[in-house]
Amino acid sequence: MSCKSEPTFKLNRKGLILGLLGFAAFCAFFISRGIGEVLGLLREAGWLLVPLALWHLVPLAFDTLAWRSVLRGENGQRIGLARLFGIRWTGESINALLPVFSIGGEVYKLSRVTAHSIALTSAAASIVVDTTLALLSEILFVVCGIAVLASLHDNASLPQGLAAGVAIAATVAALVFVVQRGHLFEQLARVLAKIGLGEAWLKQLGNLRQLDARIHALHQDPVALFRCFLARFAAWTLGTGEVWLGLQVLGHPISLLEAFALESLCQAVRTAGFAVPGALGVQEGGYILIGRYFGLDDSTALALSLARRVRDLVLGVPALAVWQFSASKRLLGKKPSEKV
Repeated sequence: MSCKSEPTFKLNRKGLILGLLGFAAFCAFFISRGIGEVLGLLREAGWLLVPLALWHLVPLAFDTLAWRSVLRGENGQRIGLARLFGIRWTGESINALLPVFSIGGEVYKLSRVTAHSIALTSAAASIVVDTTLALLSEILFVVCGIAVLASLHDNASLPQGLAAGVAIAATVAALVFVVQRGHLFEQLARVLAKIGLGEAWLKQLGNLRQLDARIHALHQDPVALFRCFLARFAAWTLGTGEVWLGLQVLGHPISLLEAFALESLCQAVRTAGFAVPGALGVQEGGYILIGRYFGLDDSTALALSLARRVRDLVLGVPALAVWQFSASKRLLGKKPSEKV
């Protein structure tokens, strides 16, 4: 089974509505806090924002290593690290810049991986397991961040408020991980069919059984799972560098421990807003709320958030441009019968 055609993304109405609401909140934050002051901080930073954007390639490389540790074909086929890094980079750019509910990038990754002789079930299984371990490692990252914040601020109420949410998220993620060891997708298709929502899925039961089998096989390789989890946790941790560097160039330096706590908690907020394209407004609100525990005024918090938006554009736009150029070349290179 393969999926070698180029993915196409239709404009999703719900995604558009959430995107517009997020953009409205994004604008409201900047207008209410004084956009001139925020932009002034970015102007003072100037070219120093470039290394801030480039630093993101470091955690992105570790994310790629995590995915590669659980990605292999049924006959042991592997994809070169450099090529997989490019696929990962473009997939992340699609999720960051397009209204695709953070799943458009996964569809793209599936299409490109299967184009390199990896079966669709193997590619999908790797993404399912990698995403689950990413969530589990992020939960550990957030727990560590809460512990750091609690040690730095004895009277902070935020860690106590987040603890319940983290505990619930950890329980759900652990359950999902355990359930994956069974026949999750086959059973899900049967449940959906019983309530009248999954008849089409039942036609794919053979494929879903194969997917469940590939996921189960990955769960039998604890070394690969540990490598994936460890690389994912390293990627989250290395994201601390963006916060630390960003606040250095914005003239509000903080310690690495504070940057670690700030990054972990803001990533938790951003993940919670996954349905909003690019977490527009969600990320900004998180930086304002959590930044106050580290002495950041609202303008500095928004400038840091906007600097990371600039990073998304600096790294994302070229990736999307290369994707579209490559897709056009592949389409033009196909025979007429293959374009149908």
